Amino acid sequence: WKLSTVDLQAQRKWDQFTHYKNEMFNRTGWEGAPWVSLKGNNKKKARLEAMKYVLSSLEYDDKGKTGIHLDPDSSIVTVMSSPS
Repeated sequence: WKLSTVDLQAQRKWDQFTHYKNEMFNRTGWEGAPWVSLKGNNKKKARLEAMKYVLSSLEYDDKGKTGIHLDPDSSIVTVMSSPS
């Protein structure tokens, strides 16, 4: 592991960073365009789930015609709640 002084300062401010990150999500997402979080430990799976999320969110000709369901895996894709 290679840690710099900036890394150590960031660790001390982790809670503050997390607070402001959550504030950003809460204030900028809305029902028509929510923030979506992807767990990306498996990049290929995360990318496929992202595509499934987008395709499941859109209306297009012949959607559902093949019988394949494109519901994203909720253990990978999380839609952040919109502000009230």
